[in-house]
Amino acid sequence: MNPSIVETTRLIALDVHDYTHVFYIAPEFELVDEGGLRSIDPVFQSQVHDTYKAFLEEHNISYIQLT
Repeated sequence: MNPSIVETTRLIALDVHDYTHVFYIAPEFELVDEGGLRSIDPVFQSQVHDTYKAFLEEHNISYIQLT
């Protein structure tokens, strides 16, 4: 992932907002996007998932996982 995207997300999530609840929806099935709004590349999707989970764990952010 682009380091500037990760750093911007970190700034927003940690320094700007004080969230009371964080919900996490893990990828459970293959995404299909016929409108071109999402990447359907499974490698990219996995990297986003791994980066987000690592961020939550690194900062001891409690979250509720939804399915």
